[in-house]
Amino acid sequence: MPVSAQVTDFAARYMKNKFTGEAREYHQNGQLKEVGTFQDGVQEGRHQAYYENGDKKFEKYYKEGKMHGRYKEYYERDRLKEEGRYDNGEPVGAHKGYYESGRLQFERNYREGKLNGMMREYYDNSKVKTEGAYKEGTPDGIHRGYYETGRIKSVYSYKDGKFDGLSREYHENGRIKMEGTLHEDMLTGTVREYFENGSLKKEENYSVGVEPPRKEGAGPF
Repeated sequence: MPVSAQVTDFAARYMKNKFTGEAREYHQNGQLKEVGTFQDGVQEGRHQAYYENGDKKFEKYYKEGKMHGRYKEYYERDRLKEEGRYDNGEPVGAHKGYYESGRLQFERNYREGKLNGMMREYYDNSKVKTEGAYKEGTPDGIHRGYYETGRIKSVYSYKDGKFDGLSREYHENGRIKMEGTLHEDMLTGTVREYFENGSLKKEENYSVGVEPPRKEGAGPF
């Protein structure tokens, strides 16, 4: 679930009590903290939250307890943090996130609640951090990662959400760090690792597909 769709503590309390009407909560300094309408404990219409200084924190819309319509989240001083749209509780269309500097942090596309199409993440210097396509919520095709300098960091090949094909990782100087071929997440053939000067560090040959131990979100090696 995207962070934007998570239920706040404020909403959870009134949902539990099956509250009907408009509810408001305040910061200790008297500033409005959060306001929203409920029908038998179900969120309806516009819900808003504010920082202690009075700046808006978010504005979201609900229909029968599900986010529905445009939403926006903010840093203090009314600087946009994230924006997008929901349809009956599912993210749809283009969603964008921003750094406090105002520069773009990410852009994602959703269809029927799943990532679909190109997704990009950016460093605060506006250079691309990662980019790749998704198909029905899973990575598909070539995904690239970059160092903050703009140099290539990784090139991973996916098919239907699994590593499939030739993948490479690079040192910051542009030389290859690791390379190997995978099929359905399994290593096949030769995997090579190199020093920063380009000389071979290690070579392993896989005659039978082996699924390497990897942490969630990590690369294929």
